[in-house]
Amino acid sequence: MGLQHPDHGAEHEGYLIGYAPDGAPIAYPAEDLAEVARLGAACSCGWRSPRWTAPSGTRWRPCSVHLPAGAEDEALVEVLWRAHLAELDQRIAECSQVFIADQHC
Repeated sequence: MGLQHPDHGAEHEGYLIGYAPDGAPIAYPAEDLAEVARLGAACSCGWRSPRWTAPSGTRWRPCSVHLPAGAEDEALVEVLWRAHLAELDQRIAECSQVFIADQHC
């Protein structure tokens, strides 16, 4: 899964991230079918959401997290990632207003 938004390009691609039982993020190369204990939303810019418990049966297969049938975690990832983008857009707008105000002083 790779979430993209036309206004943000490749520097803000959203995805589901899995965490091992020890809390470490699971990344390639990792053992095929590794246990995934927790999940989170992530962005290619480095942003990470709070973590939540993975549904039973969630596994890692390089290079992605595989959820059991019926799991709705990918929808949650999209909601969290879009909230990250909205916050980013708000910060950019605020900074732009400050910059414009400074230019008129």
